[in-house]
Amino acid sequence: MAVIGSGLYVATEVDIKDATQLAANYVTGANKGAIFTNVLTPNFDTDQSYAVAPYAANELPTAGGYTAGGKLLPGQTFGLLSTGIISYSFTPLSWNPATWGAIARCLVCYLDPLAPKRVYFLWDFGQDYDAGGIFTITPPPEGAYQIHV
Repeated sequence: MAVIGSGLYVATEVDIKDATQLAANYVTGANKGAIFTNVLTPNFDTDQSYAVAPYAANELPTAGGYTAGGKLLPGQTFGLLSTGIISYSFTPLSWNPATWGAIARCLVCYLDPLAPKRVYFLWDFGQDYDAGGIFTITPPPEGAYQIHV
């Protein structure tokens, strides 16, 4: 199996809202986005940490402008998009040069300041991308993800 769609990581969301009271901040400047290959098989129900399998083995290689761990997510916003819809987004994220010689399939957003580094969102690009030149990830105007409440 492989990446088959975008999603929220349920275990992280539950730990934010239950007695654990995970101190997650979706707009801190310390959250990161890492690019993964089309081999990644996420489990949105149980996966919790960027630092363990399957994430420890399926990130792009450190080469050609990419560094393990990805980049800080710039200009993060989290708030009300419209009545009953919460949105999360960030400003475009670029790698230049992007000559890493692997297939980019998705962006995994994680809370880098927390231990372990908690995953909170995976954005499936919808297709595989080869790198060459500048690689830019631009969230749609309505946000990278939405929660309907």
